[in-house]
Amino acid sequence: MSEKGFTFIELMVVLALVGVLLAVTVPKVRENLTEDRLGSAARKIASLSRELRSEAARENEDSFLRIDLDRGCFWKFRSSLSPEKSTDVKKYAFCLPADVLIVDAHPYGQDKKKEGETAVRFSRKGYAQPAVIHLAHGDRQVTVVIQPFLNAVAIHADYVDLWEKEEGAKTPVQMLSEQDSSG
Repeated sequence: MSEKGFTFIELMVVLALVGVLLAVTVPKVRENLTEDRLGSAARKIASLSRELRSEAARENEDSFLRIDLDRGCFWKFRSSLSPEKSTDVKKYAFCLPADVLIVDAHPYGQDKKKEGETAVRFSRKGYAQPAVIHLAHGDRQVTVVIQPFLNAVAIHADYVDLWEKEEGAKTPVQMLSEQDSSG
């Protein structure tokens, strides 16, 4: 044949190969997208934490990351808000997908909470109250660690409890807090 082009059989073979590739890859991509809900939730908390730290320093006013463990929601809160405004702000909370749970939250200096509400403080001086927030999706868990002095939030791909320690031993956070109060 002197004409350029593809035959019907060649086109059918290519379409069959594309179909097989899609059949193999689409379930894997869908699985990755749904499993990343946990990572996405952790990144949202990390992003909001960095934003709150910057806002508190810029506005010279303490800010808080309020966490509702029962509803799986969190929102920004300023120390100067009136009681009426504080309930309005809660209406605009970011809620996690129903299958992603806040297992517990442990702001340093407070008891670990598994239900109810808690808050993490971001100081106008640019530091944050250290905190550990555990999220779960199915059998996977992640730990979000809000660090006190760095504008960084660590995300660990497992359940990490930073304040479990031997009797009488000081945690790194206690040592940093003592240095901060003495300086």
